[in-house]
Amino acid sequence: MKKRFFSFGCSFTKDWNYPTWADLIGIQFDEYYNLAMPGSSNTLIMQRFIESDLFYNFNKDTDVVMIGISGMGRVSFPITRYNDYYKKDEHYLYSRGDIESYEPDKFDTPQLIETINFFKKYNKKSYSIFDSFIAIKVIKDLLTAKGIEHKIISALDYKHYINDAEVYDIGNQLKSYVINVQNMLDIKESINEFDNFTPHHPTPKTYYSFLEKHLPEYISEKSLELLNTDYNGDFNKWIIGKYPNYQMLNEFDHREHPTFCFGYF
Repeated sequence: MKKRFFSFGCSFTKDWNYPTWADLIGIQFDEYYNLAMPGSSNTLIMQRFIESDLFYNFNKDTDVVMIGISGMGRVSFPITRYNDYYKKDEHYLYSRGDIESYEPDKFDTPQLIETINFFKKYNKKSYSIFDSFIAIKVIKDLLTAKGIEHKIISALDYKHYINDAEVYDIGNQLKSYVINVQNMLDIKESINEFDNFTPHHPTPKTYYSFLEKHLPEYISEKSLELLNTDYNGDFNKWIIGKYPNYQMLNEFDHREHPTFCFGYF
């Protein structure tokens, strides 16, 4: 069995509160790095993937890499926020899910609200879908070129962009790119579709059932053990105790980490 497991994606891949499909696979490896980020666009996933390859140097003899692609309509962009603790401006890449449904919260600065509203007004869905295609193709081509054992699955469903292309102002060329993405996926059924498009995140048991159906070769007794483990309501703390370098890093983690150039918000 190979030594290192890397996963990338959005909150369907990394959750603070309970294990996801990636954890049920990663628990079997000597080294496990979950570098997903809740709310990620596919562009952000690709950026973290490229930087991780530069730092960890993915190796065909030791590594397995899996990607849970996010919603194709998501967008990410750079922002600057003042850090009260360090008393200076810090630079982040913003990605917090579907921007069209964004509502400000009490922690959002006027500058951030203004920037997000700008993107909501001028960013077309077709731009985000094009960016997703490029990001997923870059990931697939690099993994293939390096001969890395990998799987690319879809966390959030994308088929409506094919079936209802006119509604989203998707021309034939862009539609062909989405179909190209479909052909790059190792599993055609998204996790969201498997979970009957419920509005919440899947439960650990649902993730396990998804793997049991589509990737049974990557689960074992250790997966079942994790499924039945009591981690006292704090899975993130429990898994970091087992894999100290597991944690996705964002503005809430103040360690200096050499993998990523920017913080993520």
